[in-house]
Amino acid sequence: MDIPGLVKTINSRHPSVKFTVIHGSDDTTVPVEDGRAFNDAIDDCKYLEIEGANHGFNGTKHLEVLVAKIIEY
Repeated sequence: MDIPGLVKTINSRHPSVKFTVIHGSDDTTVPVEDGRAFNDAIDDCKYLEIEGANHGFNGTKHLEVLVAKIIEY
């Protein structure tokens, strides 16, 4: 399934919907390249990559960074 293409279609029909992609750089469930491609496919998308985080952002350090980035956003 072409998820970025599907989301791009939704984005073109509903441009007021804002997307934020948050991805861990060490995600082994969904490759970080997929998150980057997803971001590139969407107009005006915010991309946050958490260095060293896995798919679930496990670990206090990564969760603290994630929460700080969300608050900053």
